[in-house]
Amino acid sequence: WAFATLEVKNDTLFAAIKAAAHERLESLSMQSCADLIWALDAGDEALLQHMRPALDRFTSLLTGAFDIALYCQAVRELQLVNLRSASQSLLNAMGVERASEEFGRRAVSGLRRAAGGESPLGLGGAGVDTTRVFAYLEYSVVISTGTTPKHQDGEIVYESGMRGARGRSV
Repeated sequence: WAFATLEVKNDTLFAAIKAAAHERLESLSMQSCADLIWALDAGDEALLQHMRPALDRFTSLLTGAFDIALYCQAVRELQLVNLRSASQSLLNAMGVERASEEFGRRAVSGLRRAAGGESPLGLGGAGVDTTRVFAYLEYSVVISTGTTPKHQDGEIVYESGMRGARGRSV
C-alpha cells in the first residue's frame, strides 16, 4: 500500500504482488485483501471473492435491525476495520447509491470546516488531510411528539479518534 499512497504505479511490481497474493489467498486476512484491492487499484476477482463472505456478513448486519454488539463482534472476528475500495461492494449490496455532485460539494465544505479550513492537497488530491478520518451526514427528519410534528434538518460531521464529534443543525 505504500506505493499506492505515494501514487507510484509500477505494473510489473503490482503484477508480482497480485500473483503472490493469489498463491497465499487462503492465508490472507480480510484486511489484507481490502488493502491489496485498494493498493493495486484493481477489482481483482479472486481477492473480491475471498472477501465475499465478510462483505455478506457485514451486509446482513447492516441491512436488518442493527445490533452494535453483533457488529463489533464481526469486526473483531474478521479483523476488518477499513474496507477501503471494497466499501463500494457493501454499499451496493445495501442499495446505497452514489451521492450527487451537489452533496459531494456540501460534504467537502463540511469536512473542510471540521478540519480547520482549506488544507493542501492530500493523497489522491482530496483537498483535506487524508490521514484524518471523517464522516459527513445530512439528515431531514420529522419528530412526532404530541399533536404537532416538528421538522428537523441538519448535518453531522464526525472525526474519529480523540477529536470527537462536531455537529450542527441547519
